[in-house]
Amino acid sequence: MNKDFCMNKSAGSAQRHDEVVFTGSSNLPSSRLRIATNVLTVVLIAILALAVVDLPGSGSREFHTLIESISAVLACTVGLLAFVRFYSRKDNTFLIIAVGFVSTGILDAYHALVTSNLFSFADHEYFVRLMTWSWIASRMFLSALLYLSYLAGRREEKRADNWRLNEKSVYLTTIVLMLICFGLFSLAPLPRAYFGEIMVHRPEELIPALFFILALYGYWRKGDWRHLQFEHWLVLSLTINICIQLFLMAFSVTPFDIFFDLAHSFKILAYASVLIGLLINTLKVFRQVEQEAAIRRMAEQSLQDSEVRHRTVLETMVDGLVTINEFGIIESFNPAAERLFGYSAGEVIGRNVRILMPEPFHSEHDSYLRRYKLTGEAHIIGTGREVQGRRKDGSTFPLDLSVGEMQIEGRRMYSGILRDRSRQAEAEDKLRKNENLLKQAVAIAEEREIRHRTVLETMVDGLVTIDERGIVESFNPAAEKLFGYTAGEVIGQNV
Repeated sequence: MNKDFCMNKSAGSAQRHDEVVFTGSSNLPSSRLRIATNVLTVVLIAILALAVVDLPGSGSREFHTLIESISAVLACTVGLLAFVRFYSRKDNTFLIIAVGFVSTGILDAYHALVTSNLFSFADHEYFVRLMTWSWIASRMFLSALLYLSYLAGRREEKRADNWRLNEKSVYLTTIVLMLICFGLFSLAPLPRAYFGEIMVHRPEELIPALFFILALYGYWRKGDWRHLQFEHWLVLSLTINICIQLFLMAFSVTPFDIFFDLAHSFKILAYASVLIGLLINTLKVFRQVEQEAAIRRMAEQSLQDSEVRHRTVLETMVDGLVTINEFGIIESFNPAAERLFGYSAGEVIGRNVRILMPEPFHSEHDSYLRRYKLTGEAHIIGTGREVQGRRKDGSTFPLDLSVGEMQIEGRRMYSGILRDRSRQAEAEDKLRKNENLLKQAVAIAEEREIRHRTVLETMVDGLVTIDERGIVESFNPAAEKLFGYTAGEVIGQNV
């Protein structure tokens, strides 16, 4: 899975990436098939509208209440699922869609209630107006907010600062608008609903139709419906809603006629389309969240393993390791350093590193650091040298010091690797003593050899030495005179 997704993309891009990652273009219908689906939807609804134009309506208040109740539950379900999607991975599009469908569901519920048999006592003219305008209210909310969802999503994608709508402002604005809407129904006189003298009997239906068209144009032009499941189903829902407004409700003559009943039935289909897209998208997001969580667990485990290995290496190092910050304060002190200096880590961490140095380094160390930070001139950093260390008991000892510089999260740090030279110095001293003793022993042996040879060569008596087999091994000059043999003639011969 592409890791750049979590780090660098906006939430709008996140939605697109989710579906590409988990579905793959090879598993999605082609864009031609999706275009055909939308065109076929328009054609079928238009043909159906023409086919039933002369049929009488068969609806009733009870049927209308049932259909609107189903619509209200479905719209609220879509809205709540959109909220789940929004809070799982925030982006502006899903926030507006969630608010739009929840508010639409509430208005659909209000529409179902006030047009039910519970309010059958109202006069017919008021009932017709209330039914029409309470229907228009929910359609206006949904169409306008779907268009706003497109605008908010596009703005979010174009800005590089991960721009977000203020959630509280969106909620507060929606609540205020709904209260105003309910207030108008309750207090203001409702205008005329049907205009039988013109071709479009309910011209008010064209207002939400316009917003549905704008939303459809925006999402269609953006083009993500070609490869994203959610936007494909959203575009299909917008197409159905436009057909409802233009082909059905705009030509409804009276409540419960055939156009009226078909429009309410198709509204359920439009809501269901968005629900299908949301279910697919949310499922994919949850799958990605699970995979990201698995990756995080693997990374955390790898980090823990790395820390364990790092700690093990530090604790088992033969050489001492001390790290300090740019002010010379000790931040780590490994066990080998504890053995070298006689301090425990707890005694030195947080203290200035000069406590480990004899004079004059003890007094001058901080000035070394200041000079290096100002000039960049390094005397020890990046090199190794022999220095003196001071143990806890005040004794000093020679050690090899290698200093390195590092940057950790923008902080300058220094690490020192320390190797005790005391034993090495003792070994070198012993070696020097042994070399002197060896030289003395060689000199004495040479002197004895010379003396022995001189004695043999100046003896008056002959001297012959043989081994256990009787082979001559030495034959001095006096023996040569006695026997007339040279040493070379008899050495190696049997006596």
